[in-house]
Amino acid sequence: MLISIGVLLVALFSLALSRTSRESPEKNRHTKYGLADAWKKILWTRFPEEIFPLFLSPLIDAGRIEEAQNKSRVRGLCEDDVESYSGYITVNKEYQSNMFFWFFPQETHRADAPVLLWLNGGPGRSSLVGALLENGPYEVTTYDRMKAGHPPVFRRNITWTQEFSMLYVDNPVGVGYSFTKSDAGYSTTTAETPENLYSVLVQFFKMFPQYTQNEFYIGGQSYAGKYVPVLGCYIHDRNTDTRDPPEITINFKGIYLGAGFCDPKNMIPMFVEFLYNVGFISDSHRQVFRRIFNKIKISSEPSIMTLFQTFFGLPKLLIGLDTLDHLLGPKSTNAHLMLPLDLFAATSSARMKLHVGFANHNETITRLITSSGEIAMKFTDILSDTSKENAFLMDRYKVLHYSGNLDIVVNVPMTEAFLQHVQWSGQQQYNDSYRHKWFIGKKLVGWYTTIGNFTRVIIRNSGHMVPYDQPEAALDMMRRFIFNQPFGSD
Repeated sequence: MLISIGVLLVALFSLALSRTSRESPEKNRHTKYGLADAWKKILWTRFPEEIFPLFLSPLIDAGRIEEAQNKSRVRGLCEDDVESYSGYITVNKEYQSNMFFWFFPQETHRADAPVLLWLNGGPGRSSLVGALLENGPYEVTTYDRMKAGHPPVFRRNITWTQEFSMLYVDNPVGVGYSFTKSDAGYSTTTAETPENLYSVLVQFFKMFPQYTQNEFYIGGQSYAGKYVPVLGCYIHDRNTDTRDPPEITINFKGIYLGAGFCDPKNMIPMFVEFLYNVGFISDSHRQVFRRIFNKIKISSEPSIMTLFQTFFGLPKLLIGLDTLDHLLGPKSTNAHLMLPLDLFAATSSARMKLHVGFANHNETITRLITSSGEIAMKFTDILSDTSKENAFLMDRYKVLHYSGNLDIVVNVPMTEAFLQHVQWSGQQQYNDSYRHKWFIGKKLVGWYTTIGNFTRVIIRNSGHMVPYDQPEAALDMMRRFIFNQPFGSD
């Protein structure tokens, strides 16, 4: 009954939110909405906590760490719950910008288990995609099973939390559950994203101080190839700043990127060459793409919509091929994967159990949770690259770039074109290197190259979302990379 009544009250919340004063979220979570005292009393009596977003920054700032942990604990998602924590961290009080996180401790509570940050790309794709479709301990129920009354999520058999503590963040502000009350709170360039993410990390480690000494890695997929290297350099700069020492020194050890879209100008031309070489398009189609991309390159501020419609839309337009199709079966299309996740994320039950409430109801219910085109449209530097940031990190930290050999959207030749332009100390050695076979037992699962602290991996029979397509290989890869285990050994 609680959930059904909560749904009926959405209109009331939206009306109340439209009259909200521009107070900062560290003030009382319930007076913030400007509700009349009578309504507040009714709502607080009958619907404590769940219908309101959980802003954790006030508790963290006040040193009420145990309370923050207790309030953020996620319960009741399925019969076989795993330990996890979620809520909002405020990254800009003036703009009321709040970023959603979901944290899963390593499942056996190993004290020294590394902490991994995962970011999905887009720009505009929620990291719920990573948590619930790729490598988190929960998996979303299919649409048909959901209609039949099965729980919306269930336990995943192979999950990265078997080895690591996983932190998922909806990035940048405006993506997924993350929201702001001001247009000025949105990021419009890659360079604007690390400050907010760094604020999340500092507050996260204050809230979970037991992890401050654990090794910390940042990574993700696709357009996260922009976010991750920039954030890595930002963390390095803050950790080594002697004039303005950081509140917390993050034990940053490296980055990992799956099909990272790091260098559009060098990568995109290889997109169409890949389609041509595998026989998907004709030479005439290839010439059309080249002409369009050349026009985009000379524009001072290329339209992201023009670029994405050309880049991602070409295969579907010409030959009916979905660029996120994993080529492994008829149900591995983008729509099939994302629909159950969107349905789950939009339910009042999920919103209350994940402590997001209805603060940003209008922004998230009326669009797909897992991919916000509005955020993508705000980015003006779509052709910027992170080659310099990658080079900086490759000379100082552990770096992993991995790809699925059947990926179309950011295919293997695209990543190789990018890597050949990264000016790092091992560049020539990498360019002259050979790939080696990688086995799990007697099964060939991919190929790898290791040069110093840099590792390049190709996963066999996988598309764009490697942890989804090949979960066993993905976990084995991360285990070897993080724990410095050679790929050539069992």
